[in-house]
Order: sequence, then structure tokens, then C-alpha cells
Amino acid sequence: KQWYQRRVRDGRPVGNHTYVKTGLLGFVNAAGSVFVSGTVAGMIKLGGRVHNSEDLRATVLAVEPPSFVHRLRVAIFSVPILREERIVVVAEQSNNFSDEQSFQWMSHVQQAIESIHQVVVYGILLVAPSGLPKGNDGSLNIKETKDRFIKGQLNPSNILMFPYRCITNLPNLKT
Repeated sequence: KQWYQRRVRDGRPVGNHTYVKTGLLGFVNAAGSVFVSGTVAGMIKLGGRVHNSEDLRATVLAVEPPSFVHRLRVAIFSVPILREERIVVVAEQSNNFSDEQSFQWMSHVQQAIESIHQVVVYGILLVAPSGLPKGNDGSLNIKETKDRFIKGQLNPSNILMFPYRCITNLPNLKT
């Protein structure tokens, strides 16, 4: 094991504690309890701000009805669009929902993410149950999901794209 001592930019140590690099993000409260709030890999940088993918996932899962997607099967990542990163949401849809209900749910997700987090959503895709790649431990493999999205190999059952929301530098029309 390799131990690290947290330091500020000028090289001075923060406290007299040593740590193990785990890739987890969190904080220690005044009582000394550790609270884990996410992972370094789950951080998404958009427009100069850093967003936690777990916060975005919580927003997606809060959209009614809660049983619309499988709770542990939602992937959120960013892709470069016109020199800026944009959000993509991919989720495994539960059965027994019509296409109309799917598009209504996806529209609500887009509105919720953009209003709560002030980020632009590029696309929302729904795939069939067990349609997303899993890691060795059975968890969702976000990197493989992103790679399949970029290559066009996800085979979504429903897709709602917002490419017009990503173009923010168009010239004004002359009247």
C-alpha cells in the first residue's frame, strides 16, 4: 500500500493525517466521521464547472414515475460536441411503458437536469432491460457504455436528442 499526505498548493501538509488514494470523494466532519459523496471518475467538467454524475443520476431518478427505469442501470457521461462537453443519459427502461410515455419521461428528465444543474443535455437514450454493459462485479460499465454510444452500438429502444441546444454561438439574424 502506498500512503499519501494531503497537501495544499504551496506544498504544506493539511493536518497530520496520511491517506490511501482510493478515487473516492468525500469529506470528514467535525466529529471525524468520513462521508463518501462520489468518485473521481464520476466527475464531469462542463463549461468550467465540475458536476458529480451521482447528483445528475439522482435528478434522473427523481423524475416521475420512479419505476420507469432500473435504479442501478443509469449511465451519465459527457461527450465532446462542437468543442464543448455535453451530457448524455442512457438508462435501462422498465417494461410496460409506451413510446409516448417514454418520450414524455425523457422530456421531463431533460427539463429537470437543465433547470437544476444548468447544463445542456445532448441526448437521452432508453435501452431494453439488460441492454447496458456490465463490469466484472455486475455493476454498470460507464466507459463501455460511452464507447458504444460514440460508435452507435447501443441499440436504444427510444432516443431523444437535443442537438440544437448544443449550438450556442450562432450569429444573430439580420432583419
